[in-house]
Amino acid sequence: MNKQDRRTWFFQRLALTILDLKAQGFEFMPYEFYRDPIQQALDFSKGMSQIKLGLHQVYQAIDLVRVVGGKVEWKDGPAYVALDETAKRYGLSTGRNWKSLKDIYHVQSVLGWIDLGLMKG
Repeated sequence: MNKQDRRTWFFQRLALTILDLKAQGFEFMPYEFYRDPIQQALDFSKGMSQIKLGLHQVYQAIDLVRVVGGKVEWKDGPAYVALDETAKRYGLSTGRNWKSLKDIYHVQSVLGWIDLGLMKG
């Protein structure tokens, strides 16, 4: 699978996740998708990220936020649990269960580590 195929795989599963969540009664929207190296370095320096090079930089991660009545809801709860469970059903993972930094909004594809050169394809 080449880089474009990996991105397509991620986008397809992300779309399925969002549609499935909507069918469950939870509306989510993208908050942050691509993050350039400068922004990643800034987030790292502020402690908002614990990595200097990440999957947002290779189009293999996105932050999704819940929308309720047209407003963004940042508070953890059943919708974000559903995000984690639904993403897993489609082969994605979230930052909900990370040991160090909990990131309930983050959804990623493990295939992105290939694009970062940290995993063999």
